Amino acid sequence: MKRLFFLLPILGTLFLIACKPPEPLPVGGELNLLHKEWTLVAIGGDTPPSDWEALTLTLTDRLDAKILSSCNLGSAQYDVTTDGDFSMPLIAMTKRACLLDERSDWETRYIEALSNADRFGVDSENLYLWRGPNLMHFQ
Repeated sequence: MKRLFFLLPILGTLFLIACKPPEPLPVGGELNLLHKEWTLVAIGGDTPPSDWEALTLTLTDRLDAKILSSCNLGSAQYDVTTDGDFSMPLIAMTKRACLLDERSDWETRYIEALSNADRFGVDSENLYLWRGPNLMHFQ
């Protein structure tokens, strides 16, 4: 019984590490997130339909972002730190109507997730933006 109590904190720590998004990495060098069109792969584990136009995000070194959703275009100012902080509080979007409700729902979810994200992580082929458990994955 004492062994079980000894193992519980270790098992709990391992579980939390396995479920955690990747640690943020500094911007720059080989792991540069700028001037690349990042395509959304998933939000919270849900993937957009593959037959739609890609939902994309392009970040520039002038701290401007270009956003493409399934129906509209957008732009925003963003901020990142080498500690992994991320913010994009104000996003300006065109107001074209999405003809399919599902596209409109995805666009709303995408823009809300971008504007709420407060952390980022990047590796050679992936960009992660998140706030708490709400993870956005781009490639």
